[in-house]
Amino acid sequence: MSGSPRVFGGGCIESAAYNPSVSPFHAAYINAVASSGEMDLDEIQEVVLAELEVKDASVVHRNNVKLLLQAVAPRAKLTLLPLQLVPPLAGRRDSLA
Repeated sequence: MSGSPRVFGGGCIESAAYNPSVSPFHAAYINAVASSGEMDLDEIQEVVLAELEVKDASVVHRNNVKLLLQAVAPRAKLTLLPLQLVPPLAGRRDSLA
């Protein structure tokens, strides 16, 4: 990559009304192209995927992103950040100590 490394984000919200949804990788790549005008897939150095860990989830992006990277940017590193739901603190007496 020429110059200093750049960071581009992309998210995904699944919707039954719009299927298939754009993956987080595709959203980030679209953001990169829209921001810089052009981006070669060889420039991708690392992809960081933060994904909620849900047992028996109907949609899991990590496998698809891994396969996609192997095909289009094999030198890119894939970093996975597993997320977990935390119960809300509202209404708990012990939350305001």
